[in-house]
Amino acid sequence: MEQRKCMKGGVWSGRALHCELPTCNDPPKDVSKGTWTCQVDSSKAPRNATEMTLPMSYLTRCDLHCHSDFSAHRRFGRVCTADGWSSVSDNGGEPSCHMEGCGSAPLVKHGHVTCNAEKCHVECSHGYTLVSKGTDHRADGGNSTTILCDMESRSWELRDVTCRANTCGAPPAAVATAVSSVACALPITHTTATTTSAVVEEEGPAQVYDVVGTVCAYVCSRDRVYTLECNSSRVWEVADRYPPCAARCGKPPEVMGGSVSCGVDSTECVLTCDPGHLLEGPSMTRCFGLGTFSNPLGVCVPVTCPAPSPPDSHTRVLCSEGLSFGHTCDFACQDGYHMDGTSRVRCVANGTWSREGTEPVCRVATCQTAMVEDPNTIVTCLSEGFVEVCESSCAEGFALSAESAELRHCQGDGQWSGKDPLCEQITCKKLTSPPNGNMVCDGHRHGSLCNLECGNGTSVVGEGTVRCGYGGVWTGGKTARCA
Repeated sequence: MEQRKCMKGGVWSGRALHCELPTCNDPPKDVSKGTWTCQVDSSKAPRNATEMTLPMSYLTRCDLHCHSDFSAHRRFGRVCTADGWSSVSDNGGEPSCHMEGCGSAPLVKHGHVTCNAEKCHVECSHGYTLVSKGTDHRADGGNSTTILCDMESRSWELRDVTCRANTCGAPPAAVATAVSSVACALPITHTTATTTSAVVEEEGPAQVYDVVGTVCAYVCSRDRVYTLECNSSRVWEVADRYPPCAARCGKPPEVMGGSVSCGVDSTECVLTCDPGHLLEGPSMTRCFGLGTFSNPLGVCVPVTCPAPSPPDSHTRVLCSEGLSFGHTCDFACQDGYHMDGTSRVRCVANGTWSREGTEPVCRVATCQTAMVEDPNTIVTCLSEGFVEVCESSCAEGFALSAESAELRHCQGDGQWSGKDPLCEQITCKKLTSPPNGNMVCDGHRHGSLCNLECGNGTSVVGEGTVRCGYGGVWTGGKTARCA
């Protein structure tokens, strides 16, 4: 801050002071696809802001305006302050302009694409068919489609649009000796050429004669002509049922799951699929009279049945072979259940499952009460959920045999798992007497006692009594001796 003093003579020191509004010398930075438009504060004198005249006055405001087909997605502005240009943007961020909609139009080879911000119209060139997601649009009688812009993801909803050439493939080669020449003509104005292949050599690129509408004439002996046309189904069509240039074609290859029958000289062959198979592709082919068939026959695909569903939560389905015609699936019950009804189904020719009998139902398995005649065997049964379990134990002095099952479950077939329990008496092996001693026992069964008696003037050292315990093991003074 500048100061002035009152000097002698009534004069102020220094220069006369005055205040000026700050200005901004640098305009806002340029933004791609956008233009800044400025105007001064309404209380100030207007200035031609569109020419970005410098310096800009204090409080001059500049707003970002995006070019056509572009938007800022939020409001961006700049205001001239004492510290330079300040931002007045919504939600912050750097100013930018983005193309509205989904951006550049997708490219479709052999097609014309016209777009706006929301959709594109695709039309195929002459001689091409619109195909999208494997669907031939010719079935709808059209050769164009519209794809839309997904405004949230900013992407075109359908990008796999193609324009496929309407072709039948190369016309059949003239293999019959009766054919002297072949001439093909395109459906639009072209010079008709004579050739024996699908490509006509002309000046410039080779011309392929295989588009829809192409007509090929096979000149036979005695000036007879045999004509083929590439039809709208993209198949070479025979004009004559019995062509004048007849030649044997033989029989087409056999088709798995079907049979092929042919007429005289194989002029016409028909494919018939076996029961349980569906035809995919042509069912008929004709001998061109050129030694080749008009088209390959289709294939016979086995019928597939839907995966069978279990009737309840206690049933599971096992399809180890598969789900095709002739395959079988088996129904099985969970542990603790048994099945009533037919457990196996078979996939039949109409694509459904067939069974001989009633639908399977899993019911809770029940077993007869576990009975034992041995008074030394104790059986205790209880239910664990839907499964009955029996536990076997023995009276004192007895133990279950090695083959006996301690726990037995009631199985789905109504039988108990494992073998019937058998309790055997516990016995201990005969003891060996130590030197100068003798083991005197009252038996060798569970609970029997043996005492060590010493002789020759010796006495027992340690615990001289042992007992036959569980598992047939002597417990107690096994280390006693005579000394």
